[in-house]
Amino acid sequence: MASGAFAEVYKVKERDQAQKPQILAAKVYYELAWDLRVAHARKEFQAISQLKHANVCRAFDIFVGDDVVFLTMEFAGGGELFDQIEA
Repeated sequence: MASGAFAEVYKVKERDQAQKPQILAAKVYYELAWDLRVAHARKEFQAISQLKHANVCRAFDIFVGDDVVFLTMEFAGGGELFDQIEA
């Protein structure tokens, strides 16, 4: 879906079968050393999860596995924010 300096963002579907699956964005950190990936993801999750505004995507969870770190967030379609700002 998108990529930045330290991560790529993918459109994913929640696997909870009890409810209608929710579309989310998963931000996967890859460019930093392992300890920096974990620290950066946790810091970003903490900052975003404290924001409560209709125009800010919510952060739902952070996952740290054996070789992957990702952050699940509210999906916001419509393209790149930078492209919208430039227009």
